[in-house]
Amino acid sequence: MTRLRPGAAFYLAEIYGELELDRMRRRMLAVELEHGSDPWRRRAAAELLAQLEAEERYEELEDAADTALGLYPNEEAFLYSRFLALYEQEADAELRDALESDSSALRDFLDADPWDPRRQEVELWRAVTAFRLREEGWADQVRRFFLDLPAAPQHSRLYVFLIARSAAQEPFSGAELSLFSAKARVAEGDFDEAARTFLALAADAEEPLESAGLPVSAWLARDMGHAFLRAGYRSRGVGMLEGYASAAEDPIVRARASEYAGRLYRAGGNAQAAIERFDAAMSDYTDPSDRRRVLWNIVDARTVLEPRIAAKDLRRYADAAYGEWYFDRMLDGLASELVRRGAWEALAGAGEVLEEVGFHGIAERFLYIAAEAALQGRYQASSAADGGASPRELLGRIDTDPYYRLLAAVRLGRTDTLVSSASDETSGETSGETSVGDDGSDGGAAASDTEAIVGGYLSVGLHVHAYETAMAESDDMSVAAIEDVAERIQMHGLLIESLRLMARARSRDEFVLTPRAARILYPRAYSIAMEDVTEVEGIDLPVFYGLVREESHFSADIESHAGATGLAQLMPATAADMARRMRIEDPDLTDPATNLSIGGYYLSYLLGRFDGDLLSALAAYNGGQGRVRRWVRENGALSGPLFHEAMPIRETRHYIRKVLVAAAYYGEIYDQRTIAETVRLFFPDMKTIPEEST
Repeated sequence: MTRLRPGAAFYLAEIYGELELDRMRRRMLAVELEHGSDPWRRRAAAELLAQLEAEERYEELEDAADTALGLYPNEEAFLYSRFLALYEQEADAELRDALESDSSALRDFLDADPWDPRRQEVELWRAVTAFRLREEGWADQVRRFFLDLPAAPQHSRLYVFLIARSAAQEPFSGAELSLFSAKARVAEGDFDEAARTFLALAADAEEPLESAGLPVSAWLARDMGHAFLRAGYRSRGVGMLEGYASAAEDPIVRARASEYAGRLYRAGGNAQAAIERFDAAMSDYTDPSDRRRVLWNIVDARTVLEPRIAAKDLRRYADAAYGEWYFDRMLDGLASELVRRGAWEALAGAGEVLEEVGFHGIAERFLYIAAEAALQGRYQASSAADGGASPRELLGRIDTDPYYRLLAAVRLGRTDTLVSSASDETSGETSGETSVGDDGSDGGAAASDTEAIVGGYLSVGLHVHAYETAMAESDDMSVAAIEDVAERIQMHGLLIESLRLMARARSRDEFVLTPRAARILYPRAYSIAMEDVTEVEGIDLPVFYGLVREESHFSADIESHAGATGLAQLMPATAADMARRMRIEDPDLTDPATNLSIGGYYLSYLLGRFDGDLLSALAAYNGGQGRVRRWVRENGALSGPLFHEAMPIRETRHYIRKVLVAAAYYGEIYDQRTIAETVRLFFPDMKTIPEEST
C-alpha cells in the first residue's frame, strides 16, 4: 500500500468513507498511522481518533491515541482523545491524577477560553470524576461548573447526571438544583422555562441570591439576561438584573448585569434607559471584546434615539471601536436612516468620525452619500476655508469599498480598471508561492502539509474533500495554491465552493487580481443558457451574470431559508406566475436552463413594470414590487444613489451593491466594458464632475 504513492492508505480510507464502509476506513487509517509518512500519517491519526470517538469505541480510542502520542508526544488533539477515552471508561483515578498534576498537558485545557468546548468538557470530567471517586469538595466543583462557565451542552449533561443519582443531589439545596436546572434549560434553548425558573428563585429568596448561598457570577448574569431576552421577560428581567447590578461588588458581575438590563430596555423600546445602562457597563468592563460588544449596542440604541449624533459614541469610546466588520451592518442602517431624514451634514460628520476611529471602508459610504447629496444640490458642503471638504475632495478619499469606489470613479471621470494588468503568473510571485500539484508540489517546489494533502485529494478525484480541507486550513496555503484548487474544483462543477475558496485568497494582502484570478472569481457558468436567455429577453448579459452570481453563486439546486430555489433564486409563487405567462407547465426550478429562463423573463417583466429603471427592477427582484412602490412614494424625491441608500431593507441595499460590482467585473473581463458604462446602466443620470466644479 505504501509503495503506491505517499498517503495512498489515507486516500483509500477517505474513499471507503465515501462508500460508508467504516470498518475498512478504520483499517486503512490504521495502516497509514503505523506505516505511512507525514503529513498523511498525522492526518490519518486525527481522522482515526475522530471516527473511533464518533463510534464510541473508547478502548480502541485509548490504544490508537497511545500509538499517535508515541509518534507525536505533544499533539494537543491526541492528548484530548486519550483523556476522553479514560473518562468514558471511568478510569477515574488516572484521570484525576492527570488533572491534579501541574505538569499534565490536560491542565492546558482548563486555562482555555470559557467558550472553548474542550474547556467545558474537561471541566465536566473534573466534576464527574470527583463525584465518582467521592473526593472531598466534589460538590463545590459542581457549583463552580454551573456558575463559572457560560451555558453549554455540558451543563445539560451534568444536570441529567445529577438528577439520575440521589447521592449526587444530597449536598445541594432545592434552590441550587433549580438553578442548575435553569442553566441546563438555557443550554438546551428552552429560554421560557429558564426565565421562569430564574424569576421564581429570586421571588422565593428572602435575601438576594448571594446571601442565600447562590452567588451571582458574571456568566450566570449573562445566562439570566439571555434567557429573559429570548423569552420576552423584559420588565421583570430588568428589575432582577438591575438589582444585581446595584448589589454586586465584582465589577464584571455588575457590568454583565448592567449590559443585559440595557439590552432588555432596548428590546422594549426604551433607548434612553438602554444607553444609560450600557454606559454603566462600559465603566466596569475592561476586556476589549466586552467593551466592543457594548459599544455596538450603544450606537444601535442611539440610532433609534438620536441618529444625527450616533457616530460620536464611537469617538467617545474609541478604544472599543475596532473590527470594522463587526459594526458594518449596524452602521449601514444608520447611514440609510440619515438619508431618509435628509441629515446630510450629519452624514458628512459621521464619515469624519469613522475615518478618525479607523473604519475607513464604512466611512467611505458616509462620505460618498454626503458628496452625492451636495452634487445634487441638497445641501451646501463646507468649504475648505471652513475646515470642510468639497464633494470632489470627499470622493477622492474613497479607495477601499468596491461599490463606492466605482461610483466615485465615474463622478471624478477616472478611467479605473478592475483587473490588474499584471500577467497571470504575478500573484504570489514575490513570496515564492506555488500552485498545488497532484502530489502537493509544483515542479519540485516545497509545499505545505495542507497543500500536499489537498493535492492528493485532487489527484484521486475527492474534490469535495479538497475543498473542505483547503477552506479549513487556507492559512497554511499560498494564494497561488488556493487559486489552483479553486480553479480545478470549479472545472468539476463545484462553483459555489470555488467562489468561497477564492474569497479566502482575495482576503490576503498578497492577492493580486490577475486575469486568471478574475475569471475564477467571475466565471461564465452556464454560458449557452445565459446568452440565450439574455438575447430572448433583451436584458444585459453582464448584469444578468451579476444577478445570478450573487443570488446563488451558480449553485443550481440551492434553496434559501425563505424557499427561493435555483440559480436565479425564484420564489415558488413568483416562478409559477411567470411560468404561466411563459406557458411552461410544471417547471423544475432545479433545472438550470428552466430556472434561468424564468429568472430572465422575470427581470425583463420587472423592467417593463418600472419603465426600464434597472435599479428599481433589481430592488423589486430582491424585495418585492410592493415594497419598491412604497419606497418610491416615501422617498421619491430622492434620485439615483440617494434613493438606493434610502431603501430601508439592508438586504436589498446590499444586493444592489453586489450586483452592480459583479456586473462591472463581468463587463470588463469579458466585454471590455468601462466602469462608467456599467454604472450608468444602474444610474443613468450620473455625470462626471467638471474639473472646475466644487
